[in-house]
Formats: sequence, structure tokens, C-alpha cells
Amino acid sequence: MIEGFSESVVIVRDARSAADNWLQLSGWAERHQGAVPGSLLRAWGLADTCAGREVVLQQQDAVAGRLRLIELAGCEQEDIRPNPQTWDCGALLDLNVRVADMGQRQREFRAANWRGPSDPVAWRFGEVKVSEWLAMGEDGLAVALIERLSPPLPDDQLPDSVGPVFNSSQVVADMAVSLAFYEQVLGFDKFLHIRQPLLDAPGENPLGIPHNLVSELDVEIAILSPGGSMDGSVELIKMHGLEGRQFAARSRPPNLGLLGLRFPVQDAAALAQRLAGEGVEIPFAPTTLAFAPYGSVLMFAARAPEGAWLEFYQLL
Repeated sequence: MIEGFSESVVIVRDARSAADNWLQLSGWAERHQGAVPGSLLRAWGLADTCAGREVVLQQQDAVAGRLRLIELAGCEQEDIRPNPQTWDCGALLDLNVRVADMGQRQREFRAANWRGPSDPVAWRFGEVKVSEWLAMGEDGLAVALIERLSPPLPDDQLPDSVGPVFNSSQVVADMAVSLAFYEQVLGFDKFLHIRQPLLDAPGENPLGIPHNLVSELDVEIAILSPGGSMDGSVELIKMHGLEGRQFAARSRPPNLGLLGLRFPVQDAAALAQRLAGEGVEIPFAPTTLAFAPYGSVLMFAARAPEGAWLEFYQLL
């Protein structure tokens, strides 16, 4: 019933500025800009005084992995992940994109005032070796730039510069509970599940773990998606031995930052009913909404353990 997420939603202070910044860095295209439908704002539980505008961005040739930037006015907001450490739990941590030429991409992002807890670092998870840089931009948006080192990507997955969003990470305090939600409740398949130190020796690392601890503490990573692949997948991360803040309660509209993921489904009403029966929190029930630039949809929201905001939509 569920496909991998097709877009991510970020609430920002200035949608035009955030869009121009990403377009300049990514080489993507603007797919849509306009007012946020009032029906969505009411479904989110926001007051009638609240209004918004949005910009939808998409990698040129991609059919998924879009970025929807939403600017709201007339409502009180706070940051979803204020002054975060990477080991803080709750909400979504980041979006993942593939890049070519990590050195060039980092120089461009740093020139546009994106910063991270480390420089790009090569590391291995399972059979895959990557160079990764977690870059943080405006309004708390964190994007992991990932260059595959080995085995090489197929030619049709190699990005010209910045590829579409293909994965989103969430740091969790209780891996078992989150795994059960995605596997048993949503029916996602597990692509990868490992538990190991991030690096073999002390030093700089993409998650900013203290250098003297990175080779001693286990990091548990599980990647899941409806099809069992890394396209529209969710990555759960548990940093054993590190405890931080819990941001679950802040992970809801109209707060600023990476709000949530949107998944296409075949039957939104049936899925919402089943999730409610499983005890999942449904912040808003299936509602008919205008979903530019794609037309009308039936959409509802659910909250994963530790606050990740997920929306499911059926094209009408």
C-alpha cells in the first residue's frame, strides 16, 4: 500500500531565500511556487490567522526525492531541533543526497554558509564505503552529502552534482520500538541493520561523536523502506552510550525545520484506519487537499515513535 517517500517538507522562515540557496547549490529546478492551501493548514490544526507560501524543488530528471519549502505567517513557531547535537533524539535528523566530487560540493556549500560537525569522512557500513558530510543550513535543515566510494554506483544513479533526496535519518532512544513500528506496523522491509563503532580508530567522524569515543561506542543503524531499497528509505540511528535531548514534542507544524516525509499510498483511508487500530497517533484524519502541482489528494498524518511526522497521500 505504501511507496517510498516522494518528498520531504521543511518549514522555513523565508521560502524564497531558502529555495534560491538550494537551487544555486544543487542544480535542481523549481517545480511549483504558490500559496499553501488553507485546507492543509486547518488539517494541521493551525489557526485561521495562519497563512503560508511554498516552493517545491526537484532534481531535474527525478520522479521523487522532492523538497517542499513552506513559509508560514500568523502563527507562533519554535525550532524543532534548537542548538542540536547529532545524538539528540526525536524528530528527523537529516535528508540524504548523493553527490559527485565531494570536495567541490563542500567548497560550494561552505561558501553558502552551510556548516557541519566535521569535514567529509570516509567510513564503511556493511559492504558499502562512502565519503559523507553532514551539512547544516538555514532553519535547522541538515543534509548529508554522500559520495559512494565502493562498490561504484550504477551509471544511472550517478548524479551530475546533487542527486534527489533518497533517505532520511532519525536518531532514536529506543531502536526496538522504532523498528517494530516501521517493520510490523507500516510493513517496511529492512535493507540494512548493523551495530558497530563508526570508525576503527579515534578521530573525526560524520556524526560529530567525540573523537576519543568514536571507536569505542557502538552506533546501531537500520535502513528500511517499503521495497527494501535505499530509495525513499528511513534510517534509524541509535548511538549507544550517548544521551542527549529529546525533541519529539516539537516535531509538528508550524515549527521550523525538517518537519516530515510524504509517502504515496494506494488507499489512504484504509491505511489510516489500520494505523489508528494499531494505536498510532493520527494528528489529522484523511482529508481531501489540493496538492500542487499534482492535483487533489486524500492525505493524513501519523507520528512515528519519538515524533517523526509522516504524511501519506493518495492521488485522486
